Amino acid sequence: MMKGFERGRTVLEFDKVLENASACAYTEGGKKKILGTVPSEDRVVVERLLDETTEALNF
Repeated sequence: MMKGFERGRTVLEFDKVLENASACAYTEGGKKKILGTVPSEDRVVVERLLDETTEALNF
């Protein structure tokens, strides 16, 4: 039986999301970085990353 985090990754098809996102990468290094993405369970890290995403979007 899968527990919380892994079950969520499976249910949300996180690997498929990463695969689709990696198709947009311009470089092989970018693709590898995308495919190596691991969600964080640390609230502080998640909030910092969301702030960075918002900043990049605004830029």
